[in-house]
Amino acid sequence: MRSVAFVFMVAHAACAQAASIVIESLGPNKPMLVMIQGTIVENDAEQFRLKVNDISAAVVGFQSDGGNLISGLSIGETIRLRNFTTIVPENARCASACALAWLGGTQRFMGSGARIGFHAAYNVESGQETGVGNALVGAYLTRIGLPISAVVYITKASPDSMTWLGISEARQHGIDVTLLDPLMPSRQANTQPTPSNQDDLAGRASGFAAQMFSEWSQPNSYVSRYLSGLYGEQVSYYGQTKSRQAVLADKLRFIERWPERSYKLRPGSISVQCILSSFTCNVAGVVDWQASNQKRAASSSGISAFSYTFIVREGITIVSETSTVTTRSSETGPTPQRSNGPLDLVPK
Repeated sequence: MRSVAFVFMVAHAACAQAASIVIESLGPNKPMLVMIQGTIVENDAEQFRLKVNDISAAVVGFQSDGGNLISGLSIGETIRLRNFTTIVPENARCASACALAWLGGTQRFMGSGARIGFHAAYNVESGQETGVGNALVGAYLTRIGLPISAVVYITKASPDSMTWLGISEARQHGIDVTLLDPLMPSRQANTQPTPSNQDDLAGRASGFAAQMFSEWSQPNSYVSRYLSGLYGEQVSYYGQTKSRQAVLADKLRFIERWPERSYKLRPGSISVQCILSSFTCNVAGVVDWQASNQKRAASSSGISAFSYTFIVREGITIVSETSTVTTRSSETGPTPQRSNGPLDLVPK
């Protein structure tokens, strides 16, 4: 993923260029960068096909408010047939025909602040929605492997409005997309060499734990993305073996119930025990927390003891988690519902 992060930065820089289709080399043994910027017109699909004809691997970046539907679909078809990756760079916008072309990527990425928008197909002359155009869009989306729910989601907005793609909605409708956020630590984008000694292993584990609590204090949209790369396939979660999907679902319920959070690791409270032969570390400590939900007029604060087990290699994976509320300093509003969530506000 380090090469993908590099591609993302170069793609963002390339957005300033005036040409509609620009191809750049990212270096030996790296995919080519193809940047499409500006209104997509009728002959752009053929221009794109000719320009990438001799390219075996590419990342196709987009910055466009759309344009010709048929051309956008054709570009997407070519991208899918050539097994190219697509990206909308940081703070860039890709809408309408551009968004449909972006969907052609066998891997899809969007940068921090990127906006990807969809609406129903329409006749340019009349401004009215067209059933033929929507049928073409539906057939294209089916060919690239998207389910019916994605077709409905992508074409539901009227021609004079827009459905802006959200990560949660994308997952709900079977649209695979990875968010590239330069401000967000990521197990994939920020890998390090596998630790070679006990001190390195322990240092990586304790540093990760401290950073993790800082990330928990961020807004929900940020935290939900951060969580997605942290857990192993199976997790010992509060004494039960659960799948990654079940853990993430519980985490999302927790942050939705308590959207305003502050977690502060107590200085000197962390203890780390590592086994170098298996690259595993148990990290335990104490955290002070505050949480609230303004809509429910509910708040709570207290102290929790936590224990995690990490596998520390190039990235860090959580394989075990538990915590216990030891002290509750205050509580207002309705009694929180009991759950198995992280550092829950209800004693276990």
